[in-house]
Amino acid sequence: MKILHIISSLDEKYGGPSILLPELCIRQKEINVDVNIITTYLSNESLTFKDKILNKGLNLKIFKVFTKYRFSITLILWFFKNLRNYEVIHIHGIYRFPVDLAFIIAFLNGNKFIFSPHGSLDPYLFNRSDNKFIGLFLKKLIHLILYFPLKKALFHFTAEDEKRLCMLKNIVSKSFVIPPIAFEIKKTDILNKNYLKSILKIPKETFLIGYIGRLHEKKNIDSLIKAFNKISLETSSDIGLFILGPGSKEYRNFLEKIIDKTKNNNIFLFDQKPHNEIKELMYGLDLYALPSHSENFGITIIEALSVGTPVLISDKVNIYQNIKNYNCGKIVKNELNSIIAGLSELINNPKNLKLMRKNSLNFIKSEYSWHSIIPKYKKMYESLKN
Repeated sequence: MKILHIISSLDEKYGGPSILLPELCIRQKEINVDVNIITTYLSNESLTFKDKILNKGLNLKIFKVFTKYRFSITLILWFFKNLRNYEVIHIHGIYRFPVDLAFIIAFLNGNKFIFSPHGSLDPYLFNRSDNKFIGLFLKKLIHLILYFPLKKALFHFTAEDEKRLCMLKNIVSKSFVIPPIAFEIKKTDILNKNYLKSILKIPKETFLIGYIGRLHEKKNIDSLIKAFNKISLETSSDIGLFILGPGSKEYRNFLEKIIDKTKNNNIFLFDQKPHNEIKELMYGLDLYALPSHSENFGITIIEALSVGTPVLISDKVNIYQNIKNYNCGKIVKNELNSIIAGLSELINNPKNLKLMRKNSLNFIKSEYSWHSIIPKYKKMYESLKN
């Protein structure tokens, strides 16, 4: 089977989909699938993914673009000339020129194609744009233009809640629900549990809460900071909050102002780190927190659980029910008082946290192995032949 994956960018600063896709493609190639990737990049974006993909023998084509919407004449010509050569077109995301164009040309060509929204059709995200009124108008216009291609597409959702919340569920004719990636249980015997705390220069007994990921309004990190500060003022326990990630300058400045206002020396805000260092940082946390307003899947949640770090997440994270069922974390509302109560409960209940660490590893082993996930992807692709 010859598959073409199309994604606007593979720069890690854009979060989950950009990080997940190369690993999925590598695994697909291992089962003798002919995997090809098309993407674009702006001059200020990283190409660190390039060597990893090419070294694994995957076919990668990158088009340089010059605007936020990622318009490219050479990409148009390439699509018209080459899309017919692929049995399956797998499109990741919407509202950017490369993927929106792929829908149209694949539809006109009669290609079989799969659409992975990656949370972009969640009402929370849909209603938030850089310029709200113009942004909403353009999104609705794109829905109108792509109505027939989307109606023909096979939708790939990464969680049942993503499918339930989908803005366009009325036109979904066929869909699969498959996690976007697998995570093996990470070996931690060579890692130093106190490495992160030594970097932060805090005692190893400190209860360290952390958020690692893209800094974005939807992640609700500002509420996490406020909740942590309130608890730290009211408890005698030694606690710390570590925040790491790339993001917009505006939101980072917003978070810095909140931190400065607290005058809390145990809140640490760091810039982006390479993705291959995340495992050791996650392992150094006592609790990973993501009280998001909206979250399609949450790759960082699975990364935390894969090293035995329990999580605190909101019920707007689409895999929260699984976390609840396996008791490997605390589910809260995405509001300040609920986050405060959830953090306090976990900080003051070390026995339950110990159980959650054990349950975390059981969860990863049971639900997120490549052995169980790759056959599901294979079945999804093969269903297009019918």
